Amino acid sequence: MRILISELSTNHHDTALALIAYAAALRPEAIAVAAPPLWEGLYQSLSEADGFIPYEGRENFRRFMDRVKSFRPTHIVHVTAYGKEPLALASAYSDAAQVGVIHDLAKLRRFSWIQWRMMRYMRFFWVLRPGLYERLPERYRMRSDYLWTGVYPASLEAQIPAVQGAEGKVYICIPGRVEYKRRDYRMLLEVLDRLEGREQFRFILLGPAAGRHSDYADFVSRIQERGWEEIFISFSDIVPFPLYHAYLRMAQAVLALIHPNRYGEHRVYLDSQISGAFPIAQAHRKPLFLHRSFAGEAELEDCSYFYDTSDDLVRLLKSLAAGSLDAGHLYRGSWFSFEEGLRRFRRGLEAV
Repeated sequence: MRILISELSTNHHDTALALIAYAAALRPEAIAVAAPPLWEGLYQSLSEADGFIPYEGRENFRRFMDRVKSFRPTHIVHVTAYGKEPLALASAYSDAAQVGVIHDLAKLRRFSWIQWRMMRYMRFFWVLRPGLYERLPERYRMRSDYLWTGVYPASLEAQIPAVQGAEGKVYICIPGRVEYKRRDYRMLLEVLDRLEGREQFRFILLGPAAGRHSDYADFVSRIQERGWEEIFISFSDIVPFPLYHAYLRMAQAVLALIHPNRYGEHRVYLDSQISGAFPIAQAHRKPLFLHRSFAGEAELEDCSYFYDTSDDLVRLLKSLAAGSLDAGHLYRGSWFSFEEGLRRFRRGLEAV
């Protein structure tokens, strides 16, 4: 097998890393990664990847396709199996075995011309947790599976630096760019207003401050009004993956700040897609602090503590700081196994 792992957008490169890890375990003849040049340093640093093919935009698509042709892929794994560029790649290689990841079930439930066309070329696909597989339209069940992506290549492990936290501090990671429509940062402010001993905590905002949809400036102004600057750690640009994982490894918990009970737009993380907070917390066996809306999702129950209200979250944070949380239920399921994920990845490639 000559496997091309393709992510032509700036999104979902954590998923790409997991797919590289699984592909490498199958010992194919070669693995190449196609991605925007921004990510070249990351993929070139991985010993599991034999080549990098830069995607430099639609205006350079012919050059991109020439490079893909020179790699001679027998299998194409679409990290994001949606979009005009992935569709163009899929149609150009209609004779190749093609699989991919569907990140948003809404594209399957309602008619999407692009998604419909992609499904003509992909013979198998994955969704990213069991609860989403159960919500798939029945007609797709035979050609799909769920796949755990809380893994990353072994060669990335060697690049993760040691980051030492300050003694006596409790570190909480909040993944992603500060965007009010995606995460409930306003509730976090409510929690901190009520949290005694808040100076003991450090909240790591694991996403770039800049960005078209970023609410970072407004959020920081609210923090500054309260004099809380010292309890937040933030980054101006994209956090390199090795450093990203270093902070996750140092943290005591991951806080998703997704509240379907308060915001209708947050329901997509129950019904249609995952939050990136889920697999990255699971990759390092960190407890997730999640709203009780997710309590019916078996694979999330196995790695989470749930809360209903701001006061509940205050109590969770205090218990975490005191070391009194009962961790007996965490990470007991086979879902969190590389071997199980590899079995499901292999099943997808063998199905084509």
